[in-house]
Amino acid sequence: MKLLVTILMFSQLSVKAQEIHKMNISELENYIQTRSQPAVFNFWATWCAPCIEEMPWFNKTVGQHKDIELVFVSVDNEKAYPESIRLMVKKKKINATVIWLNETNADVFCPRIDKKWEGSIPASLFINHKSGYRKFIEEQLSPAELRKELRLMSRK
Repeated sequence: MKLLVTILMFSQLSVKAQEIHKMNISELENYIQTRSQPAVFNFWATWCAPCIEEMPWFNKTVGQHKDIELVFVSVDNEKAYPESIRLMVKKKKINATVIWLNETNADVFCPRIDKKWEGSIPASLFINHKSGYRKFIEEQLSPAELRKELRLMSRK
């Protein structure tokens, strides 16, 4: 009987695996352009230490703003999709939308996200279509810098 109760308890607690959405650059551009609410897109990779370090800050800080969408965009190579990406997302307890950008040529996809993007990660795009706010930052952000950007994005 105890075994049955234990099995039932664990079956109720099972967590759905984080879905990793696969998109090409055109699909990602469309996704960015069709956001009806303010959104933060964080570009990262599983091998990028500063990216991994800032992910929990983004997850927690942006997560406190229910009116702002958070999207993590992995620029890992195809060998990382989906398992390595999923494992990192699970390890960092990410509950935001996760996209794998299925592109290999940074010279093509970077300028389509932002004309000034030289390809470094982490990088973040802050968008609020209603106010016309758009800012791209090509470096790791501290929690304080992230909070500042969220205030600026929400203000307009």
